[in-house]
Amino acid sequence: MRITQINIESSFNTKLVRYNLEYWDGIWKIANSQVMS
Repeated sequence: MRITQINIESSFNTKLVRYNLEYWDGIWKIANSQVMS
C-alpha cells in the first residue's frame, strides 16, 4: 500500500503551525502537528 505524505506550514494569528498529512486508503490523517511560536 502506498502512503502519500504532505508537509504543510500554515500561519494562524501569528502562530506557525507545521503538520504532516498522511493519505491512507482514501482517508487523510494528521500524522503529527507542531505549533511554533
